[in-house]
Amino acid sequence: MYGCCNGSLAMKKFTNGKQDHPRVAQLYRQSFWNLLGTTAVLSFTHVGWGDEEAKQVATVLASGALRALTSLLLSANDIGDQGMRALATAIEDADLPQLTRVDVADKPRASAEAAAAVQAAVTAQIWRLQSAHIRAAA
Repeated sequence: MYGCCNGSLAMKKFTNGKQDHPRVAQLYRQSFWNLLGTTAVLSFTHVGWGDEEAKQVATVLASGALRALTSLLLSANDIGDQGMRALATAIEDADLPQLTRVDVADKPRASAEAAAAVQAAVTAQIWRLQSAHIRAAA
């Protein structure tokens, strides 16, 4: 996630040749992180994400870039215990002042313990959350 743009830029041509690549990569990266700072809703439901993708989301949550995030919607994916625990840690530790809704329900691979970890993280932030939907495998 943090290396965005570098690989795809290597195949692009610029006026000053390859010497523009570092500058353009820096501008893309800066624009990307600035845009994240204005993002209110992350909605990635029913997209087949697993633990690795959940860990990447957790990394971005923990970065502090999502200061305007109000809703985190990751339901109906294939996130297991590792991904759920990473999300739990990020939700509990991150500075997400606008977050009011978390939905990580319908995780067939997540254990009750991993769901409880997310629930505990949400509970720690409950003073500002209006909605939390968390459920382990049936």
